Amino acid sequence: MVNYPGSFDAMPDPGANLSTVPTHSTIHNTINDVIEAIEQELGVNPSGTAATVAARFAAITSDVQVFTSSGTWTKPDGALSVRGVVIAPGGSGGSGPRQASGASTSGGSAGGGGELVFFSFAASLLSASETITVGTVGTPGPSIAVNSTNGTNATASTNSSIGTKVVARAGGLGLGGLNGAGVAGGASGQGLAVSTSVAGSGGGSTAAAGGTAGSPGNTTVAAGGGAGGGITGAPAGTVGGTGGSTGGATGGATGAAGGAQTASSGLPGAGGGGGSSGVGAGQAGGAGGIYGAGGGGGGAALNGQVSGAGGAGGAGIVIIITER
Repeated sequence: MVNYPGSFDAMPDPGANLSTVPTHSTIHNTINDVIEAIEQELGVNPSGTAATVAARFAAITSDVQVFTSSGTWTKPDGALSVRGVVIAPGGSGGSGPRQASGASTSGGSAGGGGELVFFSFAASLLSASETITVGTVGTPGPSIAVNSTNGTNATASTNSSIGTKVVARAGGLGLGGLNGAGVAGGASGQGLAVSTSVAGSGGGSTAAAGGTAGSPGNTTVAAGGGAGGGITGAPAGTVGGTGGSTGGATGGATGAAGGAQTASSGLPGAGGGGGSSGVGAGQAGGAGGIYGAGGGGGGAALNGQVSGAGGAGGAGIVIIITER
């Protein structure tokens, strides 16, 4: 009689005294019955109900949930561990000013790169459901169409998070260009001081000079955008700064969008290029690449011309992989 799958069978060992054990044919029949019981339990191809071994094997898989907008994550049944990445959006760039000929102006500064947070821990640390927030990209500084007016700051991008357990900080916003002075670039989402030596910093601008390039990104932050070009007192235009590169994505050239990663890849993008300035209209800054790169600053313009708008920061993303 076969007990499996209700319980395990005690398979007899013939040992040295064959007279005390079942016959040879009986042992063969028992083994055959056990094998048939295992096949029935596993099913064909294999298949079966949720209580079968086959279904348990099928359940040992990874559940992948990708959020490109805010929503709710529900913990899968049998979750053992979770891993993934949270990326905050990049900061958007500020716009260039529109000032009189003879003034030395700066272009709009660029947005900083958003923070990347990779995580891996026991699934028990997350609740049965968690609120997923994919941060909102700030509005770039708009182009200026009023004479003798400084550029406009971008609005702030917001953080991405998994409830309160994992938080990635957004890249800092770019500032509007000024008459006679430069402006600092947006801070890296890591919250460090703005500097060309700090990964993810947005490029700053200087009066009467070309825009500073954005800082490259790394495994913890996306790249910053390049600043817009200013106008010299001559007057003469200047070029915008190149966006920072990261993760195989190339920073945007003057006024061009930063290189983007494959959709749902969870990799950091490259910064948008800063817009050039000139005696004509200022060039708009390029958009930051997905995911999380800073947008470029807009180029300055002379009175009677429209200045360049800032470029939008790259969007954020949340990816959660559950092992069961």
